Amino acid sequence: MELAPRDAEFLRRHLTVLSRLGVGLREFGDRTFLLDALPPFVKTVQPRQFIFELIDQLKLAGTGVNNLRLGEDVVAKTVCRHAVKANDLLAPRELEQLAADLRTCAMPYTCPHGRPTLIELNWRELEKKFGRTGW
Repeated sequence: MELAPRDAEFLRRHLTVLSRLGVGLREFGDRTFLLDALPPFVKTVQPRQFIFELIDQLKLAGTGVNNLRLGEDVVAKTVCRHAVKANDLLAPRELEQLAADLRTCAMPYTCPHGRPTLIELNWRELEKKFGRTGW
């Protein structure tokens, strides 16, 4: 990907954060970057567009983003827009990989927005859901 000089400099400053979030970008020239990885849950047919969107969102966040977090919130929101959504059709292998990826996450219990990805039910609650209490 070839970027404008300002965008290239901006992206250079954020490579560490992007890498921590699973976005594999590295310098491939003065203003050129090689994209070789996206987070496994990002489902997009336009990876270049995803990166340009990410840059735009990080720029919009500006200095209002805590330096220690360095745009992670913005990256998470952008990634979420490209993630697998409810009613997306997935092949059995994709479903298995999604579950395997979730098991390896440092924080698998919520999405970037804080919504739960897992719900625990005990046996009694499960029986109530199916109208089978009192057995």
